[in-house]
Amino acid sequence: MRFSLMAHPDIRHVLAPSPAYPYFQTVPRIEQRTHHPIRLHRQAGGLEPSFNDMDDQLQALKAPAAILWCNPQNPGGTVYSSHQIQQLVRIGASHGSLIVSDEIWADLILDDNQHIPLGRMAPTTQPTITLMAATKTFNVAGFGCAVAIIPEPVTRQRFLDTQIAMPHVTPLAYAVTESCLRDGWDWHHELLDALRTNRQTVLDWAAQHPEFEVTTGHATFLAWIESHQRTDIAEHFAKRGVRLSPGKPFGSETAVRLNFGCSPATLSEALRRMDTQ
Repeated sequence: MRFSLMAHPDIRHVLAPSPAYPYFQTVPRIEQRTHHPIRLHRQAGGLEPSFNDMDDQLQALKAPAAILWCNPQNPGGTVYSSHQIQQLVRIGASHGSLIVSDEIWADLILDDNQHIPLGRMAPTTQPTITLMAATKTFNVAGFGCAVAIIPEPVTRQRFLDTQIAMPHVTPLAYAVTESCLRDGWDWHHELLDALRTNRQTVLDWAAQHPEFEVTTGHATFLAWIESHQRTDIAEHFAKRGVRLSPGKPFGSETAVRLNFGCSPATLSEALRRMDTQ
């Protein structure tokens, strides 16, 4: 994602969803661009933006901008529909904006929703960058092997010109990725079943705790837990022996992110501790 901005020094404004994985906020700052949050709102399927508001934000800028996107969304688990992706593409095209879509969670959809890649909806003449990897799905992130799909030739060449600053993919990372994609799908099927069970465990806990709003969406192994009663929610749970990801780096001081991609026993123990008043 950072290299996408490095390749476009002329773009000084970056729209990014909020709340979102902290990198969506830090990358614009590291690259000395102006960050404009796209506020996400809790819906039945996760966290969703107002596309009208996004359109208005770009209209008000009157300058080249990039839109950072995440589908499925982290931390809300939203799987955006084809209609929503079409809206994103239309807005990007009408303002001449570069769209960079992080789609690393694409193979961790827990319901019947279909992942719609950005590149499928956008014309090849539109500047888009779709980022994908096997690392999240198969838990091999340390090997650092990912793919950038860039149909539009000028955008692709600008991205390639930044390669001097990119770390190279090692032969071991290639071998691990190939092995996962060739032989890992039976394990992947079992993984999704386990994650569905864990998600239901989290939702059962949430039903007993109406003081929290818990969003799991249709994908990922994440739960976004919001409180309207306290701003020390991360410290609140840490004192009970459960260290969750604080919401502030994601864009919310009244939330935490829980990772339920663990054993049922570990999850049950964490939720038991979180029960403590």
